[in-house]
Amino acid sequence: MRSYRLVLLLKSGLKKEQKDKLLESVKKWAGNIKDEKIQELGEKKLIYTVAKQRSGEYVVMDFNMEKVNLDLDKKIVIEDDILRHLLVRIK
Repeated sequence: MRSYRLVLLLKSGLKKEQKDKLLESVKKWAGNIKDEKIQELGEKKLIYTVAKQRSGEYVVMDFNMEKVNLDLDKKIVIEDDILRHLLVRIK
């Protein structure tokens, strides 16, 4: 099992239900993940505009999986409510 960290920058102003639904979708796209921990860092003002947004909400997901699912990256890019993302493997 390998450990991964996914950092998401979400649009500001999302309702709790929308955010929960979006995070469930990301878990589903990732496939067979184990030991996930979700940490919401809250809304932060951005230094520069990203997709015409001046602020965004940061969410950090730590999880374990056998091998990274390449479709995860493609589906995250398509999602409009996710402004930016970073997926890294933790040693």
